[in-house]
Amino acid sequence: MKFDQVNLFTFEDGEPFPEVPLGFGLPDEIVCVTRHVDPERLPIAYSQGIFPWYEEGQPVFWWMTSPRMVLETKNFKVHHALKKRLKKAFQYLYGDKRLSIRLDSCTEDVIRNCSLPRSEEEPGTWITEEMIQAYVQLAKQDMVHSVEVFLNDTLAGGLYGVSLGRMFYGESMFTHFSDLSKIALATLVAICRQEDIPWIDCQQETQHLKSLGASPVSLEAFKHHLDEYCPLPPVYWQKYRNKELNELLGVFCDQ
Repeated sequence: MKFDQVNLFTFEDGEPFPEVPLGFGLPDEIVCVTRHVDPERLPIAYSQGIFPWYEEGQPVFWWMTSPRMVLETKNFKVHHALKKRLKKAFQYLYGDKRLSIRLDSCTEDVIRNCSLPRSEEEPGTWITEEMIQAYVQLAKQDMVHSVEVFLNDTLAGGLYGVSLGRMFYGESMFTHFSDLSKIALATLVAICRQEDIPWIDCQQETQHLKSLGASPVSLEAFKHHLDEYCPLPPVYWQKYRNKELNELLGVFCDQ
């Protein structure tokens, strides 16, 4: 990716992002480049369907992927093996360990786990320290939330994302044991269904997401959805905190 001659953008307070390809030989889905991730800019970006994605040592590339991968919460797929795992999680069990699910109890720890290399073949990460600090700042403003899965009170899986109005943007997930990130996702889906959040943004298409029911939608449809759901009253996330959320998985146990 070439970026040595890219003009870096600066913005006035509240100014929107551009929505046309930047050029300079970069992919058409990059709409601008900045020097830093400013936490105040992130909600503006997400409301326009734009998100930051870059690596350490690069400027910040802001992407608007097309088509857009979306998980409609009503279409979440619970395959036979996952259903068995969710039934056990509903009973607070994972093998011989106690499994518990919580919300926003250690969001920074979740983000840092998501930033770890996936394997020796994938040593890099797009979740830089600057990104971590930006999302932690938004978590303090109730715009970033995490679902955590604990085994015997040790964090072992989870996910985090951005919440604007009645729209949730999934950012990343991790697991140290089989299916724990899927259990976290099932919990998020259950919350979204209760809170009238019909779509979870998945940003990019992968086979893993497709297997869970996600599918691509046109960028036009995605932005129309954002225009409708981002301005709605925000979720009262506080009611899900300071408790174990395993009971939410009951909705999947009889499917």
